[in-house]
Amino acid sequence: MNEIGFPFAAEAPDLDLSVAVVGCGSIGQRHIQHLLRLGPRIVGVDLLDVRLPYSVPHFRTLHEAGKVDAVLVCTPASERIGIICQAMAMGAHLFIEKPLATTYEEAEEIAELVAHYPDRIVMMGYNLRFDPDLQNFVAHLPALGRPMYAQIRCSSFLPDWRPGRAYSQTVSARAALGGGILREANHELDLINWLFAPRSVAIAAFVGKTSDLDVDIEDLVSATLVTDTDLIIELHLDFCTPGYQRFIRVVGTKDEATWNLLPNSPMYQREMEYFLDCILAGKKPAAGITEGLWTMRLDWAIRSAGRVFAASREAT
Repeated sequence: MNEIGFPFAAEAPDLDLSVAVVGCGSIGQRHIQHLLRLGPRIVGVDLLDVRLPYSVPHFRTLHEAGKVDAVLVCTPASERIGIICQAMAMGAHLFIEKPLATTYEEAEEIAELVAHYPDRIVMMGYNLRFDPDLQNFVAHLPALGRPMYAQIRCSSFLPDWRPGRAYSQTVSARAALGGGILREANHELDLINWLFAPRSVAIAAFVGKTSDLDVDIEDLVSATLVTDTDLIIELHLDFCTPGYQRFIRVVGTKDEATWNLLPNSPMYQREMEYFLDCILAGKKPAAGITEGLWTMRLDWAIRSAGRVFAASREAT
């Protein structure tokens, strides 16, 4: 065992829970930061000699970390199924970062595994559901009348995501690790489910690499979805546009409304509070394996509808 990190966070209340964060990259460290404010005992698990920002015990494997009450699975999507198997076998509750897996088939395998442990709390990491402004937006949707048209956009620039790191070596840039904008923006697929709960969707889509970024996976998705209620959804996802835009616009038969993600949202803190509360109260999370599997099904459908290729600028 190593001690990595050092100055501890502000004094937190003692909480009779132990949590292992498996995968201590950027999202794992973000969750550790918020968990420290909430008071459970925390260990970090990562094969690499990561330097955590606080004094948290570090182990290389979940087995070395020993028995814990809950496991946060924050590894690349390509590595998740093995960690989930271990966590289930050791009796832990689960928080799984999105996406659930790299393929729909693997997601189904995970869902079948989890189904053998109905007493466990299993929550997907759809943090946008905990943004207060988005929650107010969702509560206001009935006042718009029947939704007729929606725009959902998540647009940013991958080299800006993790300052100080070579973007081309990150999970997001590599197909083998489960990268690409469609999996990175899996949140937006969850929003379609949460806001509109469609029974079926017809899709036309482009899924491909359009920029000069050093990635081997899609950097742009443009799709039109038509639901069983005749709602038309324009979905745009990319990580090749300088700047940042993340919004939803819904036009109904009575009115329209728009939500924009604002800086410094408390959504990650609220997400961790909710997960721990689900464990302590023994309640089923609003977004669990069923919701994670739904987004992977939609991911598969968009890829199947779109033409997936790497753009070439070479003369032929």
